[in-house]
Amino acid sequence: MNQVTENTNRWRFLITGVLVSLVLGMIYAWSIFTLPLENEFGWTRAQTSLTFSISIITLSIGMIFGGRIIEKKGVKAVSVAGALMVAAGFFLASATRSLMMLYISYGVFVGLGVGAVYISHISTIARWFPDRKGFAMGILTMGFGMGGLILGGIAGYLIESMGWVTAFRALALISLVVCVTGGLLVRFPGPAWKPTRLETQKPGAAPAVATVLNLDWNEMIKTKEWWQWWFWDLFLCASGLMVIGHIVPLAMEKGVDKAEAIFAMGILSVSNGCGRLMFGTLWDRFGKRLAMTGSGLMMGIALFCVVLLTEAIGHYGLYVAVILTGLAYGGLVPINNTFILESFGPKHSGINIGLGSTPLIIAVLAGPYLGSYIKMNSGYDTTMMIGGAVALVSFLIAFSIGDVQKRLGGQGEMAPAAAGS
Repeated sequence: MNQVTENTNRWRFLITGVLVSLVLGMIYAWSIFTLPLENEFGWTRAQTSLTFSISIITLSIGMIFGGRIIEKKGVKAVSVAGALMVAAGFFLASATRSLMMLYISYGVFVGLGVGAVYISHISTIARWFPDRKGFAMGILTMGFGMGGLILGGIAGYLIESMGWVTAFRALALISLVVCVTGGLLVRFPGPAWKPTRLETQKPGAAPAVATVLNLDWNEMIKTKEWWQWWFWDLFLCASGLMVIGHIVPLAMEKGVDKAEAIFAMGILSVSNGCGRLMFGTLWDRFGKRLAMTGSGLMMGIALFCVVLLTEAIGHYGLYVAVILTGLAYGGLVPINNTFILESFGPKHSGINIGLGSTPLIIAVLAGPYLGSYIKMNSGYDTTMMIGGAVALVSFLIAFSIGDVQKRLGGQGEMAPAAAGS
């Protein structure tokens, strides 16, 4: 369904996906709306912050159910429906007069829609780039990571000049045009399609073969490799969010100027996007072991640097720490998607990758809360040291994750020819 069998230029699907991802990434720029809404309605920070938590949880739910519906209704239907939901959510948010309306519009509608559109383009790119999975996933998710920075700046300007209502409506229009158009353009390759040549071959990888085991979600969650990866991702997500959720007050507590602390958040956003491309490319060239251990080790070092380097050399040390944190945290997205594709096959990638967002649901609730709890009892230094230790646990877990394809009798490395199967 929705397949293309002719010799199609696959790069147009990646370019389309990146443009759509830039718009979807706006969901991470929620914080620019908090002060205007709090000032107008008198809401507390806890009340407005719940909007973001709801949106991230529903994003994951949208990915899971969107991936399942793709297998039945096709990728175009899910992508267009999700895009309409995103646009409707932003537009309804512009008419907000109560917290419940905000939670439903931005939290539920935008979150579910973003999840459905996101998984549609991930599933599409997974099939068009079987030979460069890490690179393609890195490019696609880099757009998602950078969207909050780019569109967040535009929305911030609109809020300052014309108000938050206009900003929400502008985002609704942008979503309608870009995401719906992108949804109409997505296609899966035909069953016999394969790249004309192997553009990137991992050192020591097996020759291209036509057969790869495709595990559905029920089979996937019964493998030990799934659960090893799941805890690896959970620990790194929670560790990264300890920094992301507290970096400005932490830096100011250590004597860093407020402007420099806020600038560090900008650096974090950019390095987050760069980390997606960097670790996706590392996976393609050197395989999962180096990518997964490298991400865990870098995150652990980053959290230790937040304490040690910031104390030693001030804001310059903080910048080094947030760069490492952003690279490691951003790298989780292409690593996770590529791990699930290579380990469990491309056929059920929609729902399988959707389920791969479940560690984030727990981490987005537990990470910042755990960081706040430890901080209140022992201070930020202890918080960062514990987070660094947790990240190093993931570093060790990565060494134990084997090749589920090879263990279950498949071909080991997922081959380019299998991507359309």
